[in-house]
Amino acid sequence: MTGFFIMFGLLSFMIGLYLFSYSLNRKTNPPEGVELPDKCSTCHSGSCSIRDTDESKDCLNEATQ
Repeated sequence: MTGFFIMFGLLSFMIGLYLFSYSLNRKTNPPEGVELPDKCSTCHSGSCSIRDTDESKDCLNEATQ
């Protein structure tokens, strides 16, 4: 029974670490001098980190033209 709790604890820790690092990555700004691509090809991606920002409006407008 203790093996189950150890495995459950490790799995919970790994999932929590992934979610924590994902949230930190979303908040990180791109380095200075790096520009986003002119045409965003990931607007329909469910995991797009640009989609929720102001740059996504430009991507959507270019994709519909």
